[in-house]
Amino acid sequence: MRILNVLILIFFINSYSQEKLRVDEIYTIDGLTYKSFDGELFTGIAQKNRNNNHLKYEVEFEKGVLVKQTVYFNTRENQIAREIFYKNKKWNKPLKEISYGLDRDYKCVKSFNSNDEKILDEDYENGILVYRCEFMKNKKNGIEFSVNKNGIKTECKYENGKFLK
Repeated sequence: MRILNVLILIFFINSYSQEKLRVDEIYTIDGLTYKSFDGELFTGIAQKNRNNNHLKYEVEFEKGVLVKQTVYFNTRENQIAREIFYKNKKWNKPLKEISYGLDRDYKCVKSFNSNDEKILDEDYENGILVYRCEFMKNKKNGIEFSVNKNGIKTECKYENGKFLK
């Protein structure tokens, strides 16, 4: 009975685990990514390392479709520099991009709509929102909010890219 439970557990883990390959072990045709050795659609993570085996970037696929890309800083630790999340379509523009600071707790988040237009830009320092601006058709549209180094908050209003107040 214990052997059966172990076999079921191993099957369960294998069926839900993602495969990790090198970038040179996959290829893309018409926006879908396949494994080089068997031609099957790739679900998992493909990694690119430097010569010293430092992780440079990795891309995640689900049934051959690009889902996420992660780029790392060139440091000893695998510290994330940028994450890009993609829509569930073949090779398209990002849904969201998140950039991180190397020497400080900084994060910049850019969001895009289904027409691949930027709709929101936000910056965080030490987990606190210090900049936020809405966009429409890639132009500032709405309230632009910012906090300077002295903690003073500023708000400006834009409409279709034009400053109102």
